[in-house]
Amino acid sequence: MNPLIKKKIQKAYTLLNQQDFSGAINQLKAVLKKHKLNPDAWFLLGTVYGQTGHTTQAIECLEKVVSINPDHSDGLSNLAVAYMELGNIAKAKEFSTKVLQNNNKDVAALYNLGCIYQSENNNVEAIHYFEQANIQEPDSFDILNNLGIAYKNNGNYNKATEVFELALQHSPGSAILNSNLCATYRQTGDFTAARKYCEKALSLQPDYHDALINQGNIHKDHCELDKAIQFYKKALVHKPNSVDAKWGINLAYLLAGNYADGWDDFDSRLSRTGEQHTQFPTWDGQRLEGTLLIQSEQGLGDQIMFASCIPDVLCIIEHCIIDCNPRLVELFSRSFPECTIVASNTQQDISIDSLPQMPDAHIMMGSLPVHFRKTIDAFPDRQAFLLANKQKQSAWKQKLATLGSRLKIGISWEGGTTQTRGFMRSIALEQWLPILRCDNADFISLQYTNCENELKDIKTQYGIDIHHWQEAIDDYSETAALVAELDLVISIDTAIVHLAGSLGTPTWVLVPSAPEWRYGCSGTNMPWYPSVKLYRQKHALVWDDVIKQVNNNLQSFTTRD
Repeated sequence: MNPLIKKKIQKAYTLLNQQDFSGAINQLKAVLKKHKLNPDAWFLLGTVYGQTGHTTQAIECLEKVVSINPDHSDGLSNLAVAYMELGNIAKAKEFSTKVLQNNNKDVAALYNLGCIYQSENNNVEAIHYFEQANIQEPDSFDILNNLGIAYKNNGNYNKATEVFELALQHSPGSAILNSNLCATYRQTGDFTAARKYCEKALSLQPDYHDALINQGNIHKDHCELDKAIQFYKKALVHKPNSVDAKWGINLAYLLAGNYADGWDDFDSRLSRTGEQHTQFPTWDGQRLEGTLLIQSEQGLGDQIMFASCIPDVLCIIEHCIIDCNPRLVELFSRSFPECTIVASNTQQDISIDSLPQMPDAHIMMGSLPVHFRKTIDAFPDRQAFLLANKQKQSAWKQKLATLGSRLKIGISWEGGTTQTRGFMRSIALEQWLPILRCDNADFISLQYTNCENELKDIKTQYGIDIHHWQEAIDDYSETAALVAELDLVISIDTAIVHLAGSLGTPTWVLVPSAPEWRYGCSGTNMPWYPSVKLYRQKHALVWDDVIKQVNNNLQSFTTRD
């Protein structure tokens, strides 16, 4: 390189380091005016634009770099980062891959690909690339932190804590790592460790948003709702648009039974999940002489619960189109014959072509309670709002009768995923033995997971026969018909609770100590379903007292007249 050009570029570097960005830009533009094919000048100019938030201009400069030198690894890597900032994941992936084609150990490219896959929620691929980057650069804070996050998001909490602890050895004063350890231990149910790391994070950085959210979450898990709200509000002071803080406040109010405040800004959840429909005007809850589209969101049980508001909607709407999980189409069609029911394909925006007619307005299903359940008195004393198929129900009645005259009790003992802390609400079938030994009852499995081996083991070891009919699980219309014919359902927190409650079947729920918002923090009743009774766990992962209480009540239930 010409020594004079080199000197001018070096001066631009100095100006950049002094944060004299305009000076650096002018210096580099002067170089490029005479030397248009100098990749170093274009690269540095792209760097300056990138650091000052001018991503589009940065990309233009970096594209020049790789057009001059297609193997310019720093240019390719920075292009990947810039395209990620613009949300162009395909381009980001393309340029990172090009770097690795030339050097499969390039740390920046490996790290960038890890971040790209992490942004796509592809944690398996993210872990792979972060692990490869970590081999090349074992002490990197960013690599280890993101690797730990990927393991956490993938549900491998032991590995996540191992990685975060390793990173903490290199960076003991990191509020970020302490906060991430807090969040990870919370997911495992180890609240003592979670509190320790969260308090450490806040002692290091009292205004750290994520740690304030995590501390709020821990208090919420323990139904210390006033304290939870305090921490969420502190997070809002430092980050006024924090969706996580707003959502935490909503959940805390709902857990407390404060529906008026709980529904306020409840739509903040849509920013967290991306589940929103934008093609039609949002319904304001007022009378509408036209067609309303109610769009599905969340899981099967949530859709059933929110559907309890549909009878209210029908009082003020001319016509409804209900978009729901395909498994619910038959059940909803029978229960809401005035409505048009369509099956969701995904959680994303609905195609206009898939709708039978053009809606005048739309609302997300989870937003219905905002208009119709503002106080505890607004919950109707309605025993059932869904209707099972009478013919199928009659067939199950006959099948159940062949078992004899004992009471027919449905059970579900496992639910959720690792990421939703399913292990905290699930109860091993062996722990149910005091209940299963009830003399005057036949037990019917309503378990949707593969439970064949568990049922065999219970029968082989204890002589207890739990009836399981797979056809009742595979077809939700059959599930509803069977549940409608049962004398009682006993279940952990899973979708079967919502189905049974919506059909008016007596239901007992074994609620974990860190309850979901719909169960509230106290009381034995569930306002959404008058037929549901709650049995609350006192300490996380300890179910003995709950099982004992259910068993005692079951003895009275099965000997009633």
